[in-house]
Amino acid sequence: MSEPVETVRRYLDGLKRLDAAAMVAEVAEDVALLLPFAPEGMPKRIDGKAAFEAFLAPVTGGLWQEIVFPTMDIRAEADPNRVIAEYTSRGTFANGQPYANTYANLFRLRDGKIVETIEFFDPVALTRGLAPAPAGG
Repeated sequence: MSEPVETVRRYLDGLKRLDAAAMVAEVAEDVALLLPFAPEGMPKRIDGKAAFEAFLAPVTGGLWQEIVFPTMDIRAEADPNRVIAEYTSRGTFANGQPYANTYANLFRLRDGKIVETIEFFDPVALTRGLAPAPAGG
């Protein structure tokens, strides 16, 4: 397996554990996270390691009661510094709402670190779970 694939695997293993420090360890100082389908109120672009870490804090520190990633396929592209990951999630938000999503992440690496990740996901699934839980249930 290529080193870029292993770097992405470590990054996504950190996500599986909701371990922001493990994820941040795999990114470059000038990392860019692009979220083209981010819902209103959520940034579509995060630039720099410090901003990336700040963005991850609520994601890994209390957004979910539980989350698992039942499927995950990570593979190199023709360019050895590009990796694609396709995966699914399911779990429960902190507010008790169920969550399930499908993702595609495109990664670009330089010198063994992630410099760009473009994450595609269903924003409706995310916003549905961020809404307050209905009364009585």
